[in-house]
Amino acid sequence: MKENPNLVTEEELLAWTHFRTRAPLIRWLDQQGIEYHRGAGGRVCTTLQALNSRGSANDDGLEFA
Repeated sequence: MKENPNLVTEEELLAWTHFRTRAPLIRWLDQQGIEYHRGAGGRVCTTLQALNSRGSANDDGLEFA
């Protein structure tokens, strides 16, 4: 179980968006205006709030819960 249930990991983002690698994922996050953080090794994470605050992110047919 994750330490913080509101945190969305890179693995979860990749699964939801169907990207296979980090670079297109970051481009998509940037295009959608979704704030994210980079951790050790450049790994990406964000929060459910950041994802859900951007209406256009959900227009892509993705649902974040």
